[in-house]
Amino acid sequence: MLKKSNSCISQIDVEKLLNMDLPDDALQPLVNGIKAKLAASDLGGKLEGLKKLF
Repeated sequence: MLKKSNSCISQIDVEKLLNMDLPDDALQPLVNGIKAKLAASDLGGKLEGLKKLF
């Protein structure tokens, strides 16, 4: 699993992970999806931490 912050994920990282050279128009939606998933995961963790305060 990628452990970078969502702002650091790049097309090159995904291409290296998949060991494939993909066209930009096919790769960009995948990169955006990974960034969204990481952001949601990060937000979920913060919300769990907030629950523990109450």
